[in-house]
Amino acid sequence: MIYMALKKFLINQLINFLEQPSFHLTSPPTHSIELLKKTLRPGDVLLVEGQQRFSTAIKYLTQSNWSHAALYIGGNELIEADLKEGVIRIPVDTYQGFHTRICRPVNLQPEHLEKIIASLVQKQGLSYDIINIINLLKYLIPVHPFKKLKG
Repeated sequence: MIYMALKKFLINQLINFLEQPSFHLTSPPTHSIELLKKTLRPGDVLLVEGQQRFSTAIKYLTQSNWSHAALYIGGNELIEADLKEGVIRIPVDTYQGFHTRICRPVNLQPEHLEKIIASLVQKQGLSYDIINIINLLKYLIPVHPFKKLKG
């Protein structure tokens, strides 16, 4: 019981740290939020250049501008996985002022798109998979803390 409480506390502290703003420069938006809303179609993946410490780590490891992705489901709404809140539905306006890019699927059949969106809507409320953060940290920490050093 104490182990679980300590684990939850440590994970929350890590998430709070990773969600702090990054001091690295990000690219300015290349279009207005109004144009973004007019252009998005259900099934589009919105890539986002995040502005948090976690985003900086992802961009560093992937050598990409993009640190986050959300799926446009229509009605000016996206579904994404958030560190603190898990799988959530958010308005497109959330990314006003962010550098974004749209990835549009090719040859995606309407019935497949409906299944994809329905599946994601059902996943709302699930928590973020913390193992992803731990795996990311493995690449950022140069020496494993429990590994016996030769010498």
